[in-house]
Amino acid sequence: YGFWGPCLNNYRDTEPHEGYRILRRWKQSRFGNNPASKELRSMGQSEGGPGACYVFSSNVDGHFVRAGFAATEVNEIHGSVERWQCGNDCKKEPRIWKAPPRVRIYVDSETQLAPEERPDQERAGEDSGRRTVKEAFLSNHPECLHENWHPGRPNVYMFGDYTYVQDEEQSGRYKRWLERVQTLMEAQPSLRLVVLELGAGHSVPTVRGHTEKQLKTFGSQCTVIRVNPEYDARKPEPEWDPERVIALRTTSLVALEQLDAILNAKA
Repeated sequence: YGFWGPCLNNYRDTEPHEGYRILRRWKQSRFGNNPASKELRSMGQSEGGPGACYVFSSNVDGHFVRAGFAATEVNEIHGSVERWQCGNDCKKEPRIWKAPPRVRIYVDSETQLAPEERPDQERAGEDSGRRTVKEAFLSNHPECLHENWHPGRPNVYMFGDYTYVQDEEQSGRYKRWLERVQTLMEAQPSLRLVVLELGAGHSVPTVRGHTEKQLKTFGSQCTVIRVNPEYDARKPEPEWDPERVIALRTTSLVALEQLDAILNAKA
């Protein structure tokens, strides 16, 4: 918890930067009620689904939801510190639960360790089986919702992580949305898909690989805008049309502000 404590605390202390608000504004003004959004919502109305905009992110800070994106239009492929699970994978339902909004993990500033008890810690009552989320977070070492001798842990995927629990509801919703997009674009060849990839590097290439998969899936109907201050587009497939992969070698915030200025000037 000396590792996960600062992660949770710092992510919660950090405000999502202006780039998130720009993206949310684009979603509302340009994709909120356009014809493609209406058709996609109609096709997925049983899910109250998103329109023509979706977030696929490897960030684990939960900032897209904090910035105002609906949880039903965000797929956090590596999980989030805002969701927790059993550290021993007890497999009892629900397997994933949300951390209380005001929880912080106390970390000793000198040792950088998280003691089992916080200075202000409440005492848990007698164990009576499954507890509330609040009770599971009474200790400075959060516990499993079902088994109090099992540790709790953030629902975040780490390397070689065999106890990580995939959020099947979230990933399934995104998969179904992509299928609806493909069905709609096959029916309407004039439609175009734009993938705006922000800051995805090579060390953990999940997002880059997913982007490149969409280029192959949607062919000439797909354009990628790849934003990264350290890497160029590095297109591995020589048959890709270079006009379909636009590389902006800058930071995400700078790129979003510049693109926003161009869009506003043309409005």
